[in-house]
Amino acid sequence: MGAEIANKTKAVRPETATKKLVIIGCVHSGAKAADIADFKKYADLAEEKNTYLLILGDLFENAIPSRGEGMTFEQTLTPDDQLDEIDRILRPVKHKIIGACTSNHSERTYKECGIDLDKQLYKRLGLREGIYKGLQGVVAFAGKRIAFAHGTGSGVNAWADAKKLFSIYPTVDMIAVSHRHEMTAAWQGNYALDVKCRRIEKSILFVRTGGLMGWARYAQRELYTPQKPGFSVVSFFADGHMEPDISGSTLL
Repeated sequence: MGAEIANKTKAVRPETATKKLVIIGCVHSGAKAADIADFKKYADLAEEKNTYLLILGDLFENAIPSRGEGMTFEQTLTPDDQLDEIDRILRPVKHKIIGACTSNHSERTYKECGIDLDKQLYKRLGLREGIYKGLQGVVAFAGKRIAFAHGTGSGVNAWADAKKLFSIYPTVDMIAVSHRHEMTAAWQGNYALDVKCRRIEKSILFVRTGGLMGWARYAQRELYTPQKPGFSVVSFFADGHMEPDISGSTLL
């Protein structure tokens, strides 16, 4: 892959987007530092005609005693109640969810007893098979192919997980990840080859969505930088252009 193409995002285009995609991750229902009212604001965006949801996990805090690293004392709802809470908010817009995956917080119970909270959520919602992709997946949306996963890591290498995902799915148009509670986007440039091995320039949009957590105790302990709350929203235009909004404008 070629060098990162920085600052390629243009000013707002004059025409109206044909579709919008709200990328949701790191809600952490049940955590003291989470704001569930803000999550509902973002979920309610899908009530608009051409707006859809892509969900990247960590909907639940799911701090269980054996794997919560002390986080059990920082949550206000049991994992079962967290499942009920997310169900209540997503149910009215469940038909607008185009894809979903699991995450490290849900993996806690899976590693202990083989139950995936995310999988149970989408079964409850009665979504058709193929919406929930497990650990990672690819969906087609607005004429684009989007690879997504919850994401991993911390520190200065901000796109390490996205680049790994892109190496698995090199023909996609967009990579979506979460995990770091940070809204950011960048264009990555590379070359595809046609049948005559001629170079065709291609730009892939990397998008990281944010979270709705305040500066939780574990974040302070690990010296993580406080992040502005909110989720990334991508607009898709008739000419094929994609425009990421990483401002958290829904909460302004």
